[in-house]
Amino acid sequence: MRLEDVRTFLRIVATKTLGQAADDLHLTPSSVSKRLLRLEEEVGAKLVERRKGVRTVTLTRAGAAFVTIANRWLEIQEDVQALQAVSEHLPLAVGSLESQNIAFFSRLYAELLQHRPLLRLKIMQRHSDEMYSLVDKRVIHVGFSLLDQYNPNVTVRPCYREPLVGLRPIAAPAARGGEGIVRAADLDPRQELHMEWSNSLRVWHSQHWDPAAPGGVRVDSLNVIRDLLQKPGQWTIFPYSLAKACLSRGNLEIFRIAPAPPERVCYALTHKFPTEETVAALEIFNEILMRLLREELPPDSTIYENPILG
Repeated sequence: MRLEDVRTFLRIVATKTLGQAADDLHLTPSSVSKRLLRLEEEVGAKLVERRKGVRTVTLTRAGAAFVTIANRWLEIQEDVQALQAVSEHLPLAVGSLESQNIAFFSRLYAELLQHRPLLRLKIMQRHSDEMYSLVDKRVIHVGFSLLDQYNPNVTVRPCYREPLVGLRPIAAPAARGGEGIVRAADLDPRQELHMEWSNSLRVWHSQHWDPAAPGGVRVDSLNVIRDLLQKPGQWTIFPYSLAKACLSRGNLEIFRIAPAPPERVCYALTHKFPTEETVAALEIFNEILMRLLREELPPDSTIYENPILG
């Protein structure tokens, strides 16, 4: 049976006229009649009583019985079509950090959505310590973390290193120059919007400013820092890619700190035993990610080759 014939029959049942069914399906009445006749030949029974001079039609006993079959057959065919559509898409579930999504992962996802073959993309924003469990349980196919931990089912590879830089308001966008260098001793810790990026940054920070002395504001939300960073004299330390993304606001500038804070290392996590389908999707992901990292990170960054599949 043809899908269009079954749909035509069910439309006739709903409207009780061939003419209205034809209008609803954007067909001519003769095309509707041909489809109905073809279906009756395949079923081997007359389904609809048609009488001259009478616009409405009635179902035969066989036609009334066939309505249930037609509805079931239509549901099965639509399920098969949906399955075929899904099978043409490679599944890819990604776990990423808030800072990555703000910096450039949104661009990464946009390119993945345009890729052929198509990807059935799932994006989850989580914290570093959650990624290992998500990969282990196959909730995500690839995750990113700032923590290098051991899990027997997870492969951990360094993905990239990027410098931590200073970010501060400027008086006017026209005043922005290149990335200047500011000595840590010249920065006022009382004006800092501080975020803990790593243990190594905490050690570096305590070497330059007394942890017990009154300091600035400690914040654990990137959006809050971006909203608060408005007054001259305020400053924060951000990964370079995130600081670069914040420049679009027009009132901020990047500066380098001397001595430099320790670099931020981001690790890529994948399952040790990926399926063939997963490997195909991860190869696409790896290719696009590598290109974007080279475009977004500064020359003094380190980008590791093929961190997703090794």
